[in-house]
Amino acid sequence: PASASPAASVSSSVPAFIGSKVPWEDMYFINRYNALEIKLTKRGIDDHAFRLWCAWAREALPRLDAAFEARGGTVAPGRRNMATRPLVLCLSDNALGRVSMEALTTLLTEELCGVSIVMLQLWRNRLG
Repeated sequence: PASASPAASVSSSVPAFIGSKVPWEDMYFINRYNALEIKLTKRGIDDHAFRLWCAWAREALPRLDAAFEARGGTVAPGRRNMATRPLVLCLSDNALGRVSMEALTTLLTEELCGVSIVMLQLWRNRLG
């Protein structure tokens, strides 16, 4: 039997105008160091689009073993403190600003837990 598309499980998190294919669903891979690498460089992502990405990531990172869902700020019983897979997040050459950084901080510190970021690339955005 054909497996369900990973985008199908997150389609409720993004507005209907995006359709059934989440634009960043094919922008990640597991690299040779077993890290989840998400490459969103030069994608024209602004603050609004990044908030949509955060909604996708909130569901996708736990599914991809790069985070746990936060439940009251603690790791669920029986879980280790860190997720199995480290995260490489490449966001350079976009139009990310303060709103995006607040959304990323909230995602990684309040909405998810156990995230281990080994590389975060943010140069050439609207952060300065």
